[in-house]
Amino acid sequence: MKFQVTTSENKIALSESDLFDMLTSKIDTAEPKPEFEVLNNLIYKSLEQNSVISALIRQKLMMNIFYIVFSVGYYYRLFLEKNQVEILKEENELTNKNNKSTNGN
Repeated sequence: MKFQVTTSENKIALSESDLFDMLTSKIDTAEPKPEFEVLNNLIYKSLEQNSVISALIRQKLMMNIFYIVFSVGYYYRLFLEKNQVEILKEENELTNKNNKSTNGN
């Protein structure tokens, strides 16, 4: 998958890795967003109460994972809102998808 970003000056093609690197570089672990911390706690408590996660999984690890997920989603939304982005499927992705549908998978 490629992301074609049109700016006022030119077009920029980003790979999945490029976009991921760009989004994760925006995450500020030194000063976490308080609203994400609140959501992280709520999700963790909900998962714990519903026995989705066990006490064997360290809370700190889970909270860090939640924070990364929220942050990447937040910055991805901003990226899409502030830029003209066209998401392009790569040729081999289309070929693999067509082969699976032709073979009955």
